[in-house]
Amino acid sequence: MKVDSATNPGDLVHAWTASGRVFAVTVGSLVALTSLMVNAPIHIASFRGALAFAVVRGLTALGCWLVPRVVGPEGLEPEGEPFVEGAEASKQ
Repeated sequence: MKVDSATNPGDLVHAWTASGRVFAVTVGSLVALTSLMVNAPIHIASFRGALAFAVVRGLTALGCWLVPRVVGPEGLEPEGEPFVEGAEASKQ
């Protein structure tokens, strides 16, 4: 599924959640590895990695909560005149 062709907010939320998990693991691992490379003790490096992981997962959860509220509910049509195809669209 392409994210840019999503038809409802649920598709975007699922893609956001999946990519957020991967990004959180990557960030947590890199932070822990960087801490070890600068000679931090293993428990400090692990704590820093876990903290970075938790922050990214929290931001991902915030995005999952926020996206449906910004995009709006499914099937809600805008008020006013219904959409009518123009002459350009009917020629194709």
